[in-house]
Amino acid sequence: MNKSFSWASVLFALLALNLVLNVFFTYRFVKLTRMARTAAASAASYQQTTAKINQNRLVVGRMAAEALQYSRNHPELNRILGPYLPLYKDLNFTIHQTATNALPAPNPALPR
Repeated sequence: MNKSFSWASVLFALLALNLVLNVFFTYRFVKLTRMARTAAASAASYQQTTAKINQNRLVVGRMAAEALQYSRNHPELNRILGPYLPLYKDLNFTIHQTATNALPAPNPALPR
């Protein structure tokens, strides 16, 4: 039995196994990297959509609060807003005193 031939076979088998494992782990790394990139893009898209929804909800809430505040001074508006009052309560729209509802205080330091 030739001793150099058996060592060459063993080394060649280890080299082939190393090559197969390197190809497998490289493929797995690339696949997981692509999945992570896709998940990050989806998460960013969901965050943008959620921000837009929250912004629209805030605008609608402010409009609803302003309409309810306006209806206190103008009772004829109650017949229009009346059917929607349960909806305002279900959506947790509350009346907040905003800067647009209050008149600014006059500044005596400014010339008239």
